[in-house]
Amino acid sequence: MSLVRSLLDAVKSPPAPPDPPAGKVPAHGWAPFDGPLAKRPRNRAEVVEMFGDPTRGGLYMRKADPTWVRLSIVECRGPDAFLPVLAKAYFPVHRLVEPYMREAFRRAELAAPGYIGRPGTWGYNFRRIRHSVTGPLSYHAYGIAVDVNPDDNRAVTFMPGKTPPPWSPEWNRIWPRGMPLEVVEAFESCGFSWGGRWKGFSDPMHLEWVSKREAKV
Repeated sequence: MSLVRSLLDAVKSPPAPPDPPAGKVPAHGWAPFDGPLAKRPRNRAEVVEMFGDPTRGGLYMRKADPTWVRLSIVECRGPDAFLPVLAKAYFPVHRLVEPYMREAFRRAELAAPGYIGRPGTWGYNFRRIRHSVTGPLSYHAYGIAVDVNPDDNRAVTFMPGKTPPPWSPEWNRIWPRGMPLEVVEAFESCGFSWGGRWKGFSDPMHLEWVSKREAKV
């Protein structure tokens, strides 16, 4: 199947996004965002099927296939920036995930005004997991992941059984300015999985548009 066909087949007509009354966080919590994609990928094979292969079958490993980039990666600028306080900021993301990313940032800004900042917060980045030399591509390389406030949400590896629960006293000691629950809930309501819930390797900066999986970013 061609890249163009696989991208088009994954899309359904997008409904209007749910909007809380008067631009506020709903008292009952966020409704799931029903964006243009019919499903979330569950594994790497489904990621490639839905979003295409930036290596074109392994031909491009030092940088992404330029044709894939041209067809897949978009930027959000000016008045359409993800964060209204950052009018000149932009985030490169996969065009099919862009509606979910935009809505997640909108909800996060309503829920925790001013928490998400720049520079540092970023999406598409063609690299391997954890900048490995031999590992598989990161989901950042597909434009379906974002790192939020990395200086305040650094990744930490724990011994088996020693990962502290999110927002517990030990968690707050390690990440005193870590990701607020309100931001996590905003992203999860838009289909993102949060790296701060992983055991052993906890990566609170990381959010990806993938269902449950192993901790490989």
